[in-house]
Amino acid sequence: MLTALLLAALPQGGPCPRCIVWEASAADARALADSAGRLDGVALQVVGDETVGRRLEARGATVGSVRATAEPLAAELEPPAWVLVRPLADEGDDAALAFGLKALASDLRARRADALVGLEVSPERLARLLALDVRPYVDFAVAGPGAEVGWRRAASRPRSLRDLDALARDAGAPVLVPWQEAALALSWRRLEDALGPSAVPVPADPVRCARSGRPVPCAVRAFLDARTGAALAWVDAEDEVDAIETDGPPFASGAGIVPATDDPGVRAEADGRITLEVPARSLVLREAPADGARFGDALEVTAERTLTAAEVLSRHRAAERRRQLAVRQSIATGSTTATFTLPGLSAPSAVTAEVVTFDDGERREVVHRDLRWNGTLVPIGRDRVPRLPIVEPAAAEPPLVIRLTEAYVYRLARPATIDGRRA
Repeated sequence: MLTALLLAALPQGGPCPRCIVWEASAADARALADSAGRLDGVALQVVGDETVGRRLEARGATVGSVRATAEPLAAELEPPAWVLVRPLADEGDDAALAFGLKALASDLRARRADALVGLEVSPERLARLLALDVRPYVDFAVAGPGAEVGWRRAASRPRSLRDLDALARDAGAPVLVPWQEAALALSWRRLEDALGPSAVPVPADPVRCARSGRPVPCAVRAFLDARTGAALAWVDAEDEVDAIETDGPPFASGAGIVPATDDPGVRAEADGRITLEVPARSLVLREAPADGARFGDALEVTAERTLTAAEVLSRHRAAERRRQLAVRQSIATGSTTATFTLPGLSAPSAVTAEVVTFDDGERREVVHRDLRWNGTLVPIGRDRVPRLPIVEPAAAEPPLVIRLTEAYVYRLARPATIDGRRA
């Protein structure tokens, strides 16, 4: 799920390949789709082409799209992992944009439950939209405060894995990076494969790199594999190297990152050097397995956040839209009770009715039968209109119909357990 990949709590020290989101043009995306090989773990945002996403996702990539309006996606279009709405003009009708974002989010989540909606506008306009209750429908904002999770844009164009690592660590959130070349994106993803999912940063021992006997400047970051306790070292040099010296533990294997070498052939020499059969510029070394047992300890604390009434409503609207896509026509029966007070009367009044709804996906009609005021039958004339002035159009609106209007104001009551399920 994209939510887990990009919006979960980000690592506190280790490299975070999943924190980089590459933004590619339509031409670059099509060229990548035409290339060979898997793209597992590559997060890509495509500008200008919403049809290439299916081909990229079939190869393992996670793909989002950018659009200038908040109009719902075409019915024949495969829903992307996320949609970033980036209006061409920063000014406009805020109410119309807010309505469009709510409709887009409901439609997108109905067709793909884990899909996200993002927004890129000025901080001033973002504040105005949040005041229009779009927070439950917008999952992130790009380069703007106010959203619970914010994405950032790279201030400069990274050229190496070291640049990407610094960018991801400094941002503390997913970062949008201009697409450059497939080799850099795939190498960045291979770094996570080599380090594993539970690498914990630790102080690094000195490392010296060389190529054909001459020194090559290089940097090293050290980690511990939390699952096995083995030491890991990520060595990143300014040029390809074929020999490494370290004052730390002996390493028995390595995984190449740049160039794309699965196994550079790590070999421990008698003089303490580590040589590589295939020169590499960036690689991860793994400590030789030691005899005896290793011990590990881990602690994870989680807490469930209570949803707001608006967030519950946004999920209901997505579920309702999903039902509409699956069930084109429906007839439902039920009952309605409206309780209210009137000026001058201390006792509350109640209107009850038996209700039948007819829905064909385009329109919904509601029939109220056996309409009663405080138990007394309300007369209905030949025009089929009840003589009950208190029943106005807003009050007659079904409470949870997906109109995205302000006919009702909702509040969240205390959670209850119904039939053994928390509700």
